[in-house]
Amino acid sequence: MNSPLASTMQLHWTVSLRASCLHAAEALAHGQLIVDPILAEAITPAAQELRKAITAAGLPRIQFWRNLVGLSVLVDGLGELAERAVAETVGATRAAPLARNLLASLAGLESSVRRVFPDLRDELALRQLSLREQWETQGPALLQHIASWSDPRVVAPAAQVVLVYPALGGGGAAHLPFNLVHLEAVLTSPLPELPENLRLAWLLAQLGLPALSDPIPGDRLPDIAALAMLPVTLQAAQDLQLVEASPEMLDRALSAWQILTPTSADPVDVLWRWWSTCLETRPRWDVALTALDRMLGGSPPPAS
Repeated sequence: MNSPLASTMQLHWTVSLRASCLHAAEALAHGQLIVDPILAEAITPAAQELRKAITAAGLPRIQFWRNLVGLSVLVDGLGELAERAVAETVGATRAAPLARNLLASLAGLESSVRRVFPDLRDELALRQLSLREQWETQGPALLQHIASWSDPRVVAPAAQVVLVYPALGGGGAAHLPFNLVHLEAVLTSPLPELPENLRLAWLLAQLGLPALSDPIPGDRLPDIAALAMLPVTLQAAQDLQLVEASPEMLDRALSAWQILTPTSADPVDVLWRWWSTCLETRPRWDVALTALDRMLGGSPPPAS
């Protein structure tokens, strides 16, 4: 095990109504259950229109949603947001005409949430205080142990944490190209044995992986990053006596954190075998990531 980091990641915390809207709409588009019936009723018509517009534009659904939600806190106007998200997904050439077809449903989605939750930003800001206090008690130590079990470069010098409305009762995602994560601002952890500090540490630890994963195609990297950092996060939490790193806890985290698995194989079996090998052999982290990608069905790189 490498020595822990001497420094910690500097976090910029913010809240976002727009990201809250898009996070909930993305969940609906992926067939997930919105736990708040008021929110579900408010956004469903506009979310369905947006989903249809994305399909009609021929945009890669998962990749586009990732870009749209991630950029929503970095870009001001809806027109610029739509165009930037399309350009990030399929290139700038087709961005302007495709983006125009998304504007009406994007505007409708946002107005519907503002109508039923006029004080959403203020509510999220209040929840931010508690989440930040919780993070400061254990978060930096978690990241240090994650770095020492993997590679110091997985912990970026700084990152942005965007709090969104808890549409799923606990959720979030890392946006690797934009060095930010979004996290549902829940009042209590959905699973007490997996506190939200662990989810946030797991999300933040994914942000440094692009520098260590050249052989992995960009469209697969978010899934591989999410899966790779899961057993590492549990191992770090075990160091701090927060949870036990075990196949059972891995299975619970996969479910509770709603992690996509790009394989038909049992993800718990694949991940635990991979992580057990990493503990025994301590490979370079880029080698370990490439091995996991192969185990999950990725193609080997072309021969040089």
